[in-house]
Amino acid sequence: MLERAKRAYLEAIAVGHPLWVVAAHARMGSLYQDFEGGGPVPRPVEPIFYGADWLHDEAVAWFKRCVRQARDTADYAADWSNICWRALTDYEPAEYPQAHEIGLASDHAPPAAVGLASLRTRLDAVR
Repeated sequence: MLERAKRAYLEAIAVGHPLWVVAAHARMGSLYQDFEGGGPVPRPVEPIFYGADWLHDEAVAWFKRCVRQARDTADYAADWSNICWRALTDYEPAEYPQAHEIGLASDHAPPAAVGLASLRTRLDAVR
């Protein structure tokens, strides 16, 4: 099932439509997140089953790709980038803070839309 879903999302990415690319990355991250055990779990955690760490790593990698892809299409894919950013705030909160922690009006304004360089500046200012 995982492989079949992965093939479908990779096909969507290959089409190259900006919204599809960001959405497929978000869905791939969510897919691995679901297989990992239902949601983000801070490390170090005992794997649910042998080899679960790779599921964690795959989920994080896909969510990071989603945010990177969304930088170029933020206005177009804000909802999907929000999904990815929220997941990353659970996985790696120091690197991906919640919107209100960096001075954005709400969690509905996707930090990915601001751009990572601008985000780092805002984060440094609050720290």
